[in-house]
Amino acid sequence: MRIFYYFIERRILLSQIIFVLFLILSLHSCKKSSSGFINPDIHFQAFENKWKLYNKSTNGGWKNNFNGRYSWDDAYALEGLLMHYQRSSDKRYVDTFIKVASRILETSDDDLKINDKYRGNKIVKGWSSKRYTVDSSYHVFGITNAMILYPVVKLFNILQDKNEIIQENISFFNKFKLFFIDEFNNIQVNDWVNLSSESGYFQDPYYSGLGIITPVNQYSRIGSYAIELYKLTGDLKYLVYAKKVARHLKNNLIQFSSYYYWNYIITSQPSPSDKPEDLGHS
Repeated sequence: MRIFYYFIERRILLSQIIFVLFLILSLHSCKKSSSGFINPDIHFQAFENKWKLYNKSTNGGWKNNFNGRYSWDDAYALEGLLMHYQRSSDKRYVDTFIKVASRILETSDDDLKINDKYRGNKIVKGWSSKRYTVDSSYHVFGITNAMILYPVVKLFNILQDKNEIIQENISFFNKFKLFFIDEFNNIQVNDWVNLSSESGYFQDPYYSGLGIITPVNQYSRIGSYAIELYKLTGDLKYLVYAKKVARHLKNNLIQFSSYYYWNYIITSQPSPSDKPEDLGHS
């Protein structure tokens, strides 16, 4: 590099030749994505091979959330892509993320014209499933929406912090940003149960119909989604929801010997639902 700069400083013709060759080699060795130039990740090829297997297992990509596949498959895949991007800064992970998230956004209940039996038989913001209802009716669970939207709003925040939202992706993120706000106001806010000035939780209407309280892991995920919405918008109401959920969980921790645990469902009275939460949900 010292020789390279030596030639440039003296404006020798050879420096121009070296510069052109250097630029060509750089362009060739660093593939270009739709996000522009990237920091190539040495692990990307291994990831790409596994991603092909994932796509194969989903028959080229899930088409809806009827069996919970967006929520419990793609949501984790999106979070994995986000973590790979954080680790490597290779924007090819962002490109892949946006392709998957775009497909999800374009197949919400709004687009598929699905009525939600447990939400007034209306078409609401989100992705319904029929796998978890006793009568196989379509229903948008607060948790399934939060699972899908959490990694999207988190990536949005990361890219904004790094000032790396490029023009090509602005329309995607702007559309999702509107979706975030509408979804939270029309789903999560309507499900809110305020226990006190300091605590509360999100109660899904499907569980209300069954006469049970929403499991802890489900409204806790909505709480983490609310934290990311607070970071995105600066609106304190999201932070208040997250804090109240956290306080509710903290108030119901159970001390045993040298550790704490909590029940899968928190109830005011002892019930058969009082079973310790499992590690995966934790």
